[in-house]
Amino acid sequence: MQTYDAILLHARRGSAIRWPFRLLALLLVLAALTGTLGSCYIALTHQDPRAALLALAGAPLAALIVRLGGCAVWKGTVAGDACWPFASRKVAMAWLLLTWVVVYCV
Repeated sequence: MQTYDAILLHARRGSAIRWPFRLLALLLVLAALTGTLGSCYIALTHQDPRAALLALAGAPLAALIVRLGGCAVWKGTVAGDACWPFASRKVAMAWLLLTWVVVYCV
């Protein structure tokens, strides 16, 4: 007999996500898309190199949020590869630190 964790971690079956959390994920996805597209728009219209740098630094993190939230909203399950645009969790944390440095030091 399989354990509860083995059932949840099975490749065909992920954890079910309830509707209130799916709506919250939808709000987070919309906020990430609005922020990323808005910063790209500002960088292009004002031709500000600082805004372009901030948009480039935040784009992979926004892609991570959109992918994880998108799986929660559309499929109702947890994504299989939790750190998709990055090679591993360590690379994701390094990018997060780099983005933090760019945002606060530039």
